[in-house]
Amino acid sequence: MGLLDWLRGGRGGFVADACVRSVSAEAARVLLKRVESLPAGGRVLELGCDVGALSLRLAQARPGIHVTGLDPRSAAVRHADHAARAAGLESQVSFQRSDLRILPLADEAFDLVLGVGILAASGNPVADLVEVERVMKRGARALFLEPLVQREPKAGEPARGLHRRGAAFDGPTLKELVLASRFAAAARVTCPEARGLGVMAELEFAKR
Repeated sequence: MGLLDWLRGGRGGFVADACVRSVSAEAARVLLKRVESLPAGGRVLELGCDVGALSLRLAQARPGIHVTGLDPRSAAVRHADHAARAAGLESQVSFQRSDLRILPLADEAFDLVLGVGILAASGNPVADLVEVERVMKRGARALFLEPLVQREPKAGEPARGLHRRGAAFDGPTLKELVLASRFAAAARVTCPEARGLGVMAELEFAKR
């Protein structure tokens, strides 16, 4: 189902409490599949890498690529560096401290950009996507898995932040982001399951 079709269906971005899924398992499955299709020498950027667990898993899944992980917390980056050395992947994976506002990276450097819950937690996701586009090669893709709110907000309750993992998009906000994005290629909603932590939207962007 296309994301805009879903938003036009009158659901307003809110889904039933029962329609939830395992975010971590689904995120790993989707992102690993994308990385496995990259050619040798491909460069991957993970935004919000935390302590590097996913970046290391991506590198192990596709030998020959290089993964760069960014996180705004110095302690997380230190842990990620240590984990890379312990796994013997320090030549294939690198970590840096950064947020999305100004990426400390060269123009057109990456074949694939990935993030989970990054745009929902941002104060200005449209501006962040401009910076993401800058570091993508021509023909590169960016894939974001973003949480959607699970229910209608109560009176006086903000729509954002109702997802159990923290900040989340409501329908109108997500629609606005997709329409404002300069390089939106496709966007879709994952099929919800009655288990796990929350429904995720898959947002895919391409740089032409």
